[in-house]
Amino acid sequence: MKKILSAVAVFGLVAGVAATASALDLTVTGYYKLEGKALNEGAAGGGVQLSQDITDPTDDGVSSSWWQHDFRMYPVLKVNDNISMLADIRLVSTSPTDGNTSGVWGYDAAGSHSVTANKIYMEYLSAVGKFRMGKTEGGAWGGPYLNSSGSANRFMWWPSFVADPFSLLVFTQKTTEANDGIVGNNGKSDQDTDAYYLGVGYKAADIGKFDLAYYMVRTGAPSGGLTTPDSSQQDNIWFNADVAVGPVTLSTEWQYLFGESGQTIATGPAIGQKRDKDAWAGMVLAMVKPVDALTIGGVYFMATGQDANDPTENQNGMSTTAGTGNDWEPLYIMTGRNMGVLNGYGVTSAVGSLGVGVQAFGVFADFAVSPKLSLHAAVGTGYADDVSTMGPLQDDEFGWEYNLGASYKLLDNLTYDLHLGYWAVGDFAKFGTTTMDPNNVTLVTNSLTMKF
Repeated sequence: MKKILSAVAVFGLVAGVAATASALDLTVTGYYKLEGKALNEGAAGGGVQLSQDITDPTDDGVSSSWWQHDFRMYPVLKVNDNISMLADIRLVSTSPTDGNTSGVWGYDAAGSHSVTANKIYMEYLSAVGKFRMGKTEGGAWGGPYLNSSGSANRFMWWPSFVADPFSLLVFTQKTTEANDGIVGNNGKSDQDTDAYYLGVGYKAADIGKFDLAYYMVRTGAPSGGLTTPDSSQQDNIWFNADVAVGPVTLSTEWQYLFGESGQTIATGPAIGQKRDKDAWAGMVLAMVKPVDALTIGGVYFMATGQDANDPTENQNGMSTTAGTGNDWEPLYIMTGRNMGVLNGYGVTSAVGSLGVGVQAFGVFADFAVSPKLSLHAAVGTGYADDVSTMGPLQDDEFGWEYNLGASYKLLDNLTYDLHLGYWAVGDFAKFGTTTMDPNNVTLVTNSLTMKF
């Protein structure tokens, strides 16, 4: 009953604003998506089971199939020419960042939420530039690689004194407040976790857009296995480019992570030494349209892994939980959501948690058979960047994956998609033993999406 009342309250609030403030400009976009998935090698804890122990007949992946749905609304309330309110309202979602598991049919956990304001913020166009403040999009900028769409408490500013073709973005982000005086946090301000960003953009006429940014995260909280007498600081330098020349488009994104953490290693042979960050990650996506109906492309992406011979440096180029990011899905299984391999959406990334990094590439083609029907095909492979932390017998090969997909537009705003993925898992899944046999994984997904 509480969930029903909450949903009614949200709709009532939107309707009330529209009715009592008809002079305001209210627009709402969004989508509803119903999706069914079938996986032949499901792990007991969720995601894909990469291999099985040939000495244990009970150690086998389970056949899994389920339905899930997702309903999101993106209202924009234009108060006047200078002020707007924007939001991302999720009435039901399987997003792990929502604390909401009720998007999976047949699983409505006690206490799960039916309505979530994932983002809500104000934009103000002033004489000195545009300001955005509140619970905004959590990604810094750039494309989907290493990005996991979420939210963050930010104060952002695009100064107007920076003239075209250049642009400037500055923001500060509060991730953890240790002493707010409201909810009983009595820590010190130097125990907060804050982020600061400075980015410069350049638009080249008839070519594309380029961005260069510095992003720093300062935290006073220690991480596992380490002791922190001082605050830690991770620095990032990011470069992003989107270029189009004739029928060819190129997108690339790179980041270098560094900084003195202020931490000392608490265990092992390097006990007492400082541990710094020194990692790389990046991707290149190229596409060409030889004819209007056909797009052919290739992608390469990488993130450094941890070198066992250098414990004083943290060389993980991707998240230990989110992996290559929730939004990065060039392949249905290896980088697919809920699969728990490279993508950490819903299920922690297995590759990310091992800290071995990735080197991967693939090719794909999209063909528009008609205005309603389009087809997709892709093939890709990947390797661990550094497996030295897993022992001398560990193999780095992830294997090969093959994808086929079709999309049919039933109506202008209603689309049906059917995807088939097959992954011949490589010897990485033997985990340095002679008893683990890599699986062959099959995934079938079909979905119905209505946009408004």
